[in-house]
Amino acid sequence: MSYYTKGALVALGLDSHLRQLSGDSLTLDHVMRELWRRYGSTGEGVPERAIEVLVSDLLGQSVEPFFHAYVYGVEELPL
Repeated sequence: MSYYTKGALVALGLDSHLRQLSGDSLTLDHVMRELWRRYGSTGEGVPERAIEVLVSDLLGQSVEPFFHAYVYGVEELPL
């Protein structure tokens, strides 16, 4: 599988997961804006696992199972 294809599908799955867990109050757009604010606009690189930590902070609960299964693991995305 292409990393690009998997990345796009993981992004779709994460957006869906966030919307479901937050009652549509948190989306991948919120995550991307915050990533830009913290890292992109400063020119600083994104540390390893920083996205998982950021998503968990914004959501107020761990997303470790999602990242473990679909980002770091090889489970089929539930799409």
